[in-house]
Order: sequence, then C-alpha cells, then structure tokens
Amino acid sequence: MNKILNMTKFTFLKLVKNKILYGIFFLNLIFIYLLKGLNLFEIGAHPLVIIDSTLYIYEIMGFILLLAVIANNIRREIETKNIYLVLSKPVTKVEYILGKIFGIYILFAIFTLLTIIEILIFMSPITKEYTGLFILAIIFKAFYLFIFTGILIFFSLFLRPTIMVVISIITFYFAGLNLDYIELIIGSSYPSIIVNLLKFIKFILPNGNYLDLRFAAMQLTNIPFSYFIASILYIIGYMGFIVLLSGWIFKNKEF
Repeated sequence: MNKILNMTKFTFLKLVKNKILYGIFFLNLIFIYLLKGLNLFEIGAHPLVIIDSTLYIYEIMGFILLLAVIANNIRREIETKNIYLVLSKPVTKVEYILGKIFGIYILFAIFTLLTIIEILIFMSPITKEYTGLFILAIIFKAFYLFIFTGILIFFSLFLRPTIMVVISIITFYFAGLNLDYIELIIGSSYPSIIVNLLKFIKFILPNGNYLDLRFAAMQLTNIPFSYFIASILYIIGYMGFIVLLSGWIFKNKEF
C-alpha cells in the first residue's frame, strides 16, 4: 500500500507541473462564470439552461483534462526509459498503474471541487431551488469521467498518443449515445449487423446516460436510494474490471 501511495504522490506532483492543466482549469471556470450572465431571449438567465450548459461544459472540459494528462504520460516514461527507474525501486507494474490512476483521480477531484465551489458562489442565486440536485449531477458526472480515466489509461498502454486521442474521442462519443437513438435513427440507414455491432460496443462501454442526472436535476426528481446503491456498485464493478485488465496487460508488457 505504501508503494501505491508513493506512486500516487509522485504522479500527482508530476502532473501539477504541467502548465496546460492550469489553462484547462481556468477556461472551465471562465465558461461557467460567463453562463451566469446568459440572457436567454432577454428574460434573464434561466435555471434549466444554466444547469444543462454547466454540466455540458464540465463534462467536455473534464474529458479534455483527462486526455491532456493521460495521452502522453505513460508513453513518455517508456520512451525516455524513466519507467525503468521507477520500477526498480522496487514498484511492481500493477502498483505503478494503480498509482497513476489514483494520482490522476486526485487532480480530477480538485478540478471537480473547484467547479462545485464556483457553482455554489455564482449560480446559487439563479439555481437556488435546484442546487442540491445540480451538485449531485456534477458529482455523478465526475464518477462517469472517473471511469473514463481507467479506459484512457488502458488505451495509453498500447496506443501512441495521437491514435489514443482519436480512439478516446470516438469512444467517448459512443459512450454518450442513447441505445434508442442507435435503434431508431441509425437502424433505419444501416444494415442490422452494423446496428447490432454498435449496440454491442455501446453495451461494453460505460453507460453515460445511466449516470447522467441532468434531467433529474432540471425536473427536481426524487431519486430513490436504490439508484445510488446500484450506481455505486456499477462504478466500482466497471472501474475494478478496467483496472484489473489494465494491470494484467501492463504486467505482461515488454518494454
């Protein structure tokens, strides 16, 4: 456990030195702040528009943040041979990959916390009635992006940064698709074998719709406790599988 914690600390401290991250943090905060002054049809900022737009900005900027910190992280250490120094401490390959994931989690948790603080400061007067569910929707969107952290780490183990970014964006897009959309829209234009393939890909990807509470927040829906239990089990199960798969591939990878 100490080795994983040390690897987590090492990863986090290395990431915070990347100046591009501060640009992403700043843009996210600026975009959300500007939403406060959104004047839709000259009737003032509408809470539902604020909620939908803020969640969209947070999701996109969060995904860009993850891409920025993951795309070239492990690959660069392999190419510069620094990974040999790390693994000689000794740190096993599984501990190495877990430390990477947890270090990125800490950075992303800070990003999420700053977003929530800004919402509470600037959006509460507009979305006062929706604040609780609004924050909950942000947290669940963070859980969804946490899952993608494992997926992006998995891709980075065997793909070069440019290809990894392209594949990750496509994967992110498909993960956010609705199965009904695939069935009704795509199904009318493509052969059934293609539709079934897309549905299978959608099935094995994290369910972005299942963890999306934007409409629940906008409609002030009473969310049952069983949903939270099922969601937590889903997140732990999916993330556990990705971590184990990534650890197994990395353990058997030759440099």
